[in-house]
Amino acid sequence: MELSLKLLALAGAATADGGALVRSHLRLLLGEVAPFDAGEILLRQEGGLQRWSLEQGEEGPIAAEDLLDHVRSLGTPLRLDTLEEAGAFPTTRAQMTTRGLSSLLALPLGGGAGPEGILLRSTPSSPWPRWRASPSSTPSP
Repeated sequence: MELSLKLLALAGAATADGGALVRSHLRLLLGEVAPFDAGEILLRQEGGLQRWSLEQGEEGPIAAEDLLDHVRSLGTPLRLDTLEEAGAFPTTRAQMTTRGLSSLLALPLGGGAGPEGILLRSTPSSPWPRWRASPSSTPSP
């Protein structure tokens, strides 16, 4: 199915179910590009983070504010292939370890005012094509 039809299907999934059908369609679309084991959407809102899982049986958070704030400030995707690369994000690293995840891809989400959140895809191993973020993409510990 071509991209425009996939996006129409995603938009058509918006119902009064709290976004469950949209998240389900999003998981399928992203899984076609690269399989992943866990996913979530994080948005910063007044009063803290709003989190939506892309999983049926959520097992807990993947990322924390340390990673969210960094990806929002970059405005570009961030890929971590190992837990060692997540060292600059200690809370996120601890949550990934708890979930048994060792890699993730964080995609910024936002409107005209800039990124407001991130979309996360995470796996125990790293099946994505190899590419590296620029050295300035990861903060110093």
